[in-house]
Amino acid sequence: MKASSEDDLLGGVSFYCFLEDLEKNFDARKAALCEKLVELQQKIFCRDGAVISYTGEEEGIRVLAETLPAFTGRLSGETREKADQQVKLEVLNEGFKCSSQVQYVSAGGNFKEHGFEYRGSMRVLKTILGYEYLWIRLRVKGGAYGCMSYFNRDGEMAFVSFRDPNLKETLEVYEGIPEYLRNLQIDDRDMTKYIIGTISESDTPLQPAALGMRSFMALMMGITTEQLQQERDEVLSCTVEDLRRLADPVESVLSDRMFCAVGGEEKIEENKALFTSVKQLTGEEHV
Repeated sequence: MKASSEDDLLGGVSFYCFLEDLEKNFDARKAALCEKLVELQQKIFCRDGAVISYTGEEEGIRVLAETLPAFTGRLSGETREKADQQVKLEVLNEGFKCSSQVQYVSAGGNFKEHGFEYRGSMRVLKTILGYEYLWIRLRVKGGAYGCMSYFNRDGEMAFVSFRDPNLKETLEVYEGIPEYLRNLQIDDRDMTKYIIGTISESDTPLQPAALGMRSFMALMMGITTEQLQQERDEVLSCTVEDLRRLADPVESVLSDRMFCAVGGEEKIEENKALFTSVKQLTGEEHV
């Protein structure tokens, strides 16, 4: 999952390890760091390719037009070039040890890489998993503090537990989702409740600032009004059969056996045969 890998580099465990190494060797690297930060400043804060998002009264547009040149004039005049940087993707299946008595266990992948497309019914599935399958097996029976799942337009799918006393058992719960879907039985009353619960997240009244941010993010992500309406229609018309058909994309992702866990040393060590590598969050690796 390229986007998630980039998120990790910019703000996840990989970034944490980078900062840790930087702190240990700061005196030797501070000059090069300052030089690199100045270089990045020129590349990021430049007029070329700048996008301005404004939410407010029409009068504000006039004020913005009058004051904007003074601001953009202070930006770098460097030409922005699209970087063709290749992110190396690997199935790492890492276990991270920390001073904790509970685990955070995740499994996921990309269903588009298996030939499946995003559907609005996936949002209904997220609601059902959160109230039924994952909630009952991980929270009620397993004792985890919480659980979640997500499905996005880029094809990313993931299942997550947090403050979870278990590890291997939780991965087995994820593996059972396809069978659960193929045998899914929901009556009309409950189906209506799940659809209402799902669509309410789409049509929640928003303050102007939130509306502006949503529009801006849709622009940046290339999401059109037509796509949003199609998703809404697919949620409203979702049937039990639509949900059963999601067993195949879920199974395809889980068959890749991509997972990660952060938790207590004892539990990670107890299940270390599951992982390709086991690491301390300090960066020290133990295979």
